[in-house]
Amino acid sequence: MPIIKNPSEYLARFAIWLVLIAASMTGDAVAASAQYPCTVYARTVTLKMPDSVRIPADAIVGTVLTPWVTSSNTVVHVLCEKPFVEASGMAAEVGAGLQNSGLTVIPPSTGQPVIVWNTGIPGIGVAMVGYFHFNNCPSTRGMGMSPAGISATCDGAVTRQHTLMALRVALVKTGSIQSGVITEQLLASAREISRPSSAAPFVTNSPLRITYVLGSTNIVGSTCAVTIPSQSVKLSPGTGLPLANFTGRDTTSAQVPFSLRLNCSGIGNRVGVTFTDVRNRGNTGNRLPLDDSSTASGLGVQILNGGRPVGFGPDDARPGNTNQIVLQEVSGNSNVDLPFTARYIQTADKVMPGTANAIASFTFSYQ
Repeated sequence: MPIIKNPSEYLARFAIWLVLIAASMTGDAVAASAQYPCTVYARTVTLKMPDSVRIPADAIVGTVLTPWVTSSNTVVHVLCEKPFVEASGMAAEVGAGLQNSGLTVIPPSTGQPVIVWNTGIPGIGVAMVGYFHFNNCPSTRGMGMSPAGISATCDGAVTRQHTLMALRVALVKTGSIQSGVITEQLLASAREISRPSSAAPFVTNSPLRITYVLGSTNIVGSTCAVTIPSQSVKLSPGTGLPLANFTGRDTTSAQVPFSLRLNCSGIGNRVGVTFTDVRNRGNTGNRLPLDDSSTASGLGVQILNGGRPVGFGPDDARPGNTNQIVLQEVSGNSNVDLPFTARYIQTADKVMPGTANAIASFTFSYQ
């Protein structure tokens, strides 16, 4: 049995000891709650596009104009300590200057459509895909940046949970393009999110952000204007052609030269042209029949390139169009003359005199 020599002194010391312990415990709790459980390594991530992007004049809306460029997936952005957080991750949102273009494209890495966002250059948009990486959870599949943003979290059972987000982007044609420079375009920003327990919501505890910007890129629109959009080629002198010039099928008149002139800017590739039979757009032969205004018969018209008759094809600017002629390289700003000739050709056993007219259209392609 213990001996208490002075009970009042013992109780007093005991009470003081309890107060000191309580004070010490309260002090530790304040320090723990004041300690921020996650470290955010704020930085600006620049996605570098080609210094100059030339836009093909016949690129259609929705064309992906550049390679897909991805930011680093090895630099830690957020580091959270357990047991202060049960789960942590990152959330990202679209840059304030970007507007939804209403278009989507399908990146090769996702197989799902993602939104194209307008940049400050008319006709140029950017598509963005985010990937979240953790040290104790599988990386996420690519997420297209949406108006509501994207996020991912991990509750891996490790003492230190780190997260990073890689962004993959490409430029896309959204409409009529004007040349210009994209200068440090803000694409997205990301922040830390965490929760202390599974019953608590995810919140962000730090004002620090990781920002993603598009490096400066010069946009060069490629355009060509036809200097003379319509022209008439006279295949006979003022007095007309003698019937004696045509002695049987496939005999021809003399070739008459004409040219198509283009005024081009920003073109860095080849120019192609397709001639189309206006009366019969399915005509892929090399003879243009006379039109309904003609009173002559037994004749057709041929257009020649380098002395060889050209075939007719659909009114289509896509590269590889039927009977499309690839003519020459064009670079920089220049005027381009494309020389051709035309002639009559006898198409029947007998030629009847009269007027002989034919109409063809032409469509250019910039490849």
